[in-house]
Amino acid sequence: MKNEVKLGILSIIILSLFTWMMIVLGDVKFKKETYTVPVIFPYVGGLDIKSSVRLAGVKIGEVTIVELRDGIPYVEMEIDRKVHIKKDAKITINTLGFIGSNYIEIDIGSPESEFYGEEFTEPLKGEAPLNVGDIMNLINDVSRKFNEIGDSITSLSEEIQEILQENKAHISTTMENLSELSLASRDLVVKLNALSNQLNTTANNLNKFYEENSSSLSSTIKGTEALVTELNEVSRSIKDIAYKIEHGEGTIGKVVSDDKLYNDLNQLVSKSNDLIEKVNKVQTYWEYEGLYNENSEVFDSKIGLKISPEGNNSYVISVSNLGRENEDLKLDLLLNYRISNLTLFGGMLESSAGFGAYYQISPALQFYAAGLNFEREDLNPNIRCGLSLKILKGFHLYAEGSDLMEEAYYRAGLRLSLEDTNIKYIFGFLGLTGN
Repeated sequence: MKNEVKLGILSIIILSLFTWMMIVLGDVKFKKETYTVPVIFPYVGGLDIKSSVRLAGVKIGEVTIVELRDGIPYVEMEIDRKVHIKKDAKITINTLGFIGSNYIEIDIGSPESEFYGEEFTEPLKGEAPLNVGDIMNLINDVSRKFNEIGDSITSLSEEIQEILQENKAHISTTMENLSELSLASRDLVVKLNALSNQLNTTANNLNKFYEENSSSLSSTIKGTEALVTELNEVSRSIKDIAYKIEHGEGTIGKVVSDDKLYNDLNQLVSKSNDLIEKVNKVQTYWEYEGLYNENSEVFDSKIGLKISPEGNNSYVISVSNLGRENEDLKLDLLLNYRISNLTLFGGMLESSAGFGAYYQISPALQFYAAGLNFEREDLNPNIRCGLSLKILKGFHLYAEGSDLMEEAYYRAGLRLSLEDTNIKYIFGFLGLTGN
């Protein structure tokens, strides 16, 4: 091969490499199809011609004009025709790195926004960059705020130390009180557990009592119901007889002609009807009371019957200390008289003369006060005061202070009141017999 040919081939290779280096290293690009976008800024911050234009960080064009028009910075950008700007997109001037060159940043905009076209009748509005002076002022403000916060924290720490030193003794006393309160709380939990066990035992005893006497109670109730039915039939018969006597029907009607016998029969019928009506108005309740006694650390129980005829009077008979070894049973025989929200009672209270009162504060809350054991020698009478809270129908929580004029102690627990709609017939029948 001739030297001229070799020299020509080598020249072509060198020229090709030089062209490639110019394109790559010199950022020489072939001209793309673009369109012009005019923008005005309040401040361009050193933006120059050839500065890049980026959409979401991707280069899409470059700046071609930077000048003042009517005293306002005016910029023109050449943007690739494949890329369009949304109408709500923000146009700002950013810096590559902390001290790098400035460029124009365009954000993507919202998905529902429309795009601009390639022709603009007026320039778009851009946002001014944050200059170094503003940044330094902002840094100075933040630094000053941090210094103020540090001074405040130091001052607060000194005040807290002074307060702790001044109240060191009070804080120590408070911690000791909290420790004592914790011990007292544990003691109370133990006592409440004991109360719960006693309640369970008492409930089991009450169920056992009902189971052992259910058959006899059922027989008594059925007998009294039959008696009331027969009395109603007798009353109707007497009415028929009185009617026949009044109209002179039958032999008796003819024989009995005076008004006295007629009036007596009518009075008998009227009294029978009144007594039956009174029986139906009688209300009877089985009442149970179980209270934990702090003084003796045992569970005081009481069971009884309350009878409430029509009117303001009611009667209570109950027995306490059931199942208690080495202790006598105590009997309550009380007469209650209600005046509006106040109920007065008196009679035998725990086998001793006693009296007291209930006051209905609200439908659910009741106050109680009583006095008993007036015969005690060298001791004051036993004065009791307490509160009863209705939780459900027939179910009350109760707490009282007892023997308040001597070494007072508390009792707390529950009261149950169960209405018996059948036992009233027994007492109604006794009323009929008495009349």
